[in-house]
Parts: sequence; C-alpha cells; structure tokens
Amino acid sequence: DASLDMSAGAICRQVYVRPTTPTTTYEFQIYDYKNRLMRRFLTVTDVINDLTEFPVKGVLRFRIVSASVDEPFDVMMMFENN
Repeated sequence: DASLDMSAGAICRQVYVRPTTPTTTYEFQIYDYKNRLMRRFLTVTDVINDLTEFPVKGVLRFRIVSASVDEPFDVMMMFENN
C-alpha cells in the first residue's frame, strides 16, 4: 500500500502503472480518505495508462493486489489542483 495527501482537492488527469515484467498480471485499486474504493483496474497485464479524469480530495491509498509476480511497480499519477 502507498498513500498521497490531496487535502486541498484536485482532479486526477492520468493513472499510469507499469510492472517490471510486461507479462505480469495484477489488479490496481485507488481508495479515498474514507477508505471507499474510487477506481479499480481488474486483471491488467502490462501497463495501465488511463486518462479518465476524476475528482480527489484527502489522502488517497493505492493497492496492487493479486500480482502474478512479486516485483517492483512504477506508479505515476498526474493531478491538477482545483
């Protein structure tokens, strides 16, 4: 798990997740400050590069679950402040 504080509020413009190995399958989840599931990417193989915009506020928590390989992932998100 990892977290990010967006107390002032923002718009998430991009979610980018890349496993070390392109054949790795995984699930990526984003939770809001009330521990509510905001976004979920199911049965992903290789890279997520999602440009769907959504509002965020407070501390966000990210989870990578059910990965087929135990390895490092790059996680990048682009935000625009409100």
